[in-house]
Amino acid sequence: MAVNTTPVFADTPQTTLSEIVTANTARDGSGTIVDGYTGAAAASIVKYAKIQAIVTTTAGMVRIFLKKSGGAYELLDEVTVDAITVSGTVAGFSAIWRPPDGYLYLESGDVIGYAPNAAEAMNVWTIAEDL
Repeated sequence: MAVNTTPVFADTPQTTLSEIVTANTARDGSGTIVDGYTGAAAASIVKYAKIQAIVTTTAGMVRIFLKKSGGAYELLDEVTVDAITVSGTVAGFSAIWRPPDGYLYLESGDVIGYAPNAAEAMNVWTIAEDL
């Protein structure tokens, strides 16, 4: 049996912006989950996500979900949100989420999604590469 020894490199770097606003306390994949990035036809790799609150935040979570092509969302990870009152001298909550294994492989049609625990507006940038 022949083995493919040709390495595969990322073809197209991608950055997407999603605004998450609607509170979702569910960890079972139900409720409002905003799509962050969908795997390309030849697959994609998610490198990280940058979460930036654009309002004052209360202590809580941003949940990261994964939906396999044609399936339902399932909880992948959680990022703890700090209580911060923003002002001219106090920056809003910000965090970088990195996949547990250093990258997240998305097959064609797989989707990574985000949901805040509280109804507090946040921008989430997903940094990915299409293969």
